[in-house]
This record gives sequence, C-alpha cells and structure tokens, in this order.
Amino acid sequence: MRRFLFLTLLLFCFGFLQAQPSKIIFDTDFALDVDDAGSLALLHTCMNRHECELLGIVVSSSLNSYDGKWAVPAIDAINQWYGRKNIPIGIFKGVNPIKDDSSHYTRQVQAAFPHSYKPGDTIMEAYKLYRKILASQPDRSVKILTVGFLNNLELLLKSGPDEFSSLTGSKLVKQKVNEWICMGGSYPAGIDEFNFNIYPQSTKYVLSHWPTMATFIGFELGENVLTGGILNERYKKEENPVAMSFYYYCQGKNRCSWDEIATLYAIKGVGKTFLGTHGWNTEFRIAENDKPGERPHGKNVWMKDKAGNHQYLKLQIPIRDLEQILDLLMAAPPATY
Repeated sequence: MRRFLFLTLLLFCFGFLQAQPSKIIFDTDFALDVDDAGSLALLHTCMNRHECELLGIVVSSSLNSYDGKWAVPAIDAINQWYGRKNIPIGIFKGVNPIKDDSSHYTRQVQAAFPHSYKPGDTIMEAYKLYRKILASQPDRSVKILTVGFLNNLELLLKSGPDEFSSLTGSKLVKQKVNEWICMGGSYPAGIDEFNFNIYPQSTKYVLSHWPTMATFIGFELGENVLTGGILNERYKKEENPVAMSFYYYCQGKNRCSWDEIATLYAIKGVGKTFLGTHGWNTEFRIAENDKPGERPHGKNVWMKDKAGNHQYLKLQIPIRDLEQILDLLMAAPPATY
C-alpha cells in the first residue's frame, strides 16, 4: 500500500494523471528484446488504472521465424496473467530477414503460463487486424504505438478496401488515427538503428507517407534508462511471465528501456517528463554499400521545423526518476493478483 501511494504521488508530481484513457494499438517485434515484454506489462498496469485501452496487439516479427512462432502464445500468456483473455493479436506473415532469431524467452513463457493458442491455429495477419480495429473506432481516436519494425504499417498504408472498410489504408489511418508513436531512429542525428533497418524499404515508405502527427522516441533516449530488474526482486520467475522474460533474456537484471519510454508517452503524453522538438523525419537513407546477406543499414534524416507535424522527445526529469516510474508500473501486480 505504501509503495502504491508513493507511485501515485510520483506520477502526480510529474504531470501524469489524465482524464481520458488513450486508445492504443501496440505493434511490437516481440522476443527480439525484452523491453517489449516490459512495455506490455506497463500497458496492463495502466489499463488497471483506467489510463489506457489496449485495442489490439500486432507483431512485426515474422510468423515464419522462431520468434514469430512463439510470440503470439507468449503475448497471450502475459495478457491472461493480467486477467485479459480477449485482446486480439495479429502477426506479420512475410519474409523474415533476420538470421539470429532464436528467442530468449517466448518459448519458455508460453510453456509455463496458460494461453489460448495451439500449434496450427490461424492467426489474423497484422495489417488486416489493424483495418478491423481502426474501422470500428471513432474518428481521430486511436494511437498507434510501434516499438519494432514498420513492415505492418507499410502493408496497412498500401492496403485496399475490404470487408472491414471501404477506405484505402492511408485514408483509414488519416480518418481514425490521432497520433503515431514510434520507437525508432536517433535524433537529431540519425544512426544505424535496429528497428528502422530490418525492413528499410518499409521504413522509407512509412516515413514518407504517414498522414497524421508522429512522435519519435530515439535510440539515445532509452539507452541509459535501465529498468526491469525489480521484477525478479519482487517475483519468482514462475510467478510472473514478465519476470520470467527478464530472467531468461538478461538474467533478471536491468535492461535499456527504449520501448517502455515510448509506451509511457503513448499512455500519458508529454506531461512534465518529456519535451517535444518539432520538425520532420524527412526521409530514410538506405546505405548503398551493404554486402549480400548482411543486415541492411541506413539512417533517418531530421529537419527541425517548429511547424512540423513530427516531433522527437527529450527527457526533462532525472533519469533515476524515470527509472522509478517505469519500474513501479512494470512490477505492479494484476488487479486480481
């Protein structure tokens, strides 16, 4: 109880209390790092606090990879641990370009905790689930949160009318989405960043064609914010699937918090914690000297413009304060625990 009151006071002090819950679609490259699992825990805790609504989860890791094979049941196991069995999940079904795609935790999590997926179950393709969810929501009400690759968004933008909507993907996004929040790239100077480079043509297309406001969380923002170790201090790995994820990925120690920071912003906005610098993520320059078989390389290009419809975030509070906020949210028990 004392820690809950401390958390409430901490969130209030940093301007994190809001009246209207954020409607979020969570797009994740689940299993390639453990900050995706931390982000999902954070989303569930904030749903318990009536601060957000998780409309659905789409996976940008390919179903044709080891990670994709186990990602959906592992995600569902975490959802069910938090008491939510009915969150729809979709997945990318295209080519997997990653050679080293052995999961560090998803197979263990889905084997240890209850979930509803069996081998051979049909899973909706991610961009189709996007269309289904967006078509059912009020105009300008949805936030899309990507903490992985942009392949699903490219397919969404390029999609045509279907049984869910008579609109093209681009028009559907423009009508239904309020903001896109993206963990990817680096700011203001671009670097060879993982999320943007696995599907570089997708990154290039989405940055060039996205029709709504976009907020970017760069590699530099989460690199030195270390969280998650508290989970294995508070729980045995057999008690909590997110604690198990951290246990198998990084021996239960702290990990960089790229995705959790993006998730916190998606739920709570700028508050007193972040400062947005406006401009444009104008393009993505793909390197021309990549060798066959190697992971592609490229860099995003940022142009500062106060009138720009893009922004990247800077941290306005001490790193340690942000680490405490993220840790306490990730480690909070489910409502029925």
